[in-house]
Amino acid sequence: MAQAEERHEDAARLLRESLALHRELDDEEGIAWSLDHLGLQALDVHEYDRAYRLSEEALSLFQRQNHAWGTAILSFHVGVAALARNDLATAEQRFEQAMVAFRDLANTWGLVSCLIHRGFAALARPGPRGGPGDAAHHRRRRDPRPEATPDPARESWKFVPPIRGSKLQDHGRQLPLYWQTS
Repeated sequence: MAQAEERHEDAARLLRESLALHRELDDEEGIAWSLDHLGLQALDVHEYDRAYRLSEEALSLFQRQNHAWGTAILSFHVGVAALARNDLATAEQRFEQAMVAFRDLANTWGLVSCLIHRGFAALARPGPRGGPGDAAHHRRRRDPRPEATPDPARESWKFVPPIRGSKLQDHGRQLPLYWQTS
């Protein structure tokens, strides 16, 4: 609730308390989910390196437990955090790993989310001459005015959950979209 209400300090405190309780109980699955939520909270406040580390740690725990859903969703979350850090190779690798896991689970939402984010990673790649990526190239094609051509030094992709007002729905709850351009 605190995270949804954008009370970031309260959310982080409560999530750390949850992690401490799961560690005290030696509950590996609870530890992994707490780390996952802390990673998502770190993405919310643009702490991408921290989000990446927390998500990687949670993924490792889920893999050790052979937890299929946890491995699938955390592979995706690690990919999102890598994408936010502009580590495109890792992001693409984790999205591919997540796609395989979601395919095994017959989870359409997961497959679609991975495909969308693989597209974001492709758009973030530099263009053929080291300039802005394909997204900038396509914007120029739609609008040939010189001012429509972004400055490569200022062109950047930032990935931040959630974008309010998303029309995507999954069983009645709003899904986060992890992208925004500046």
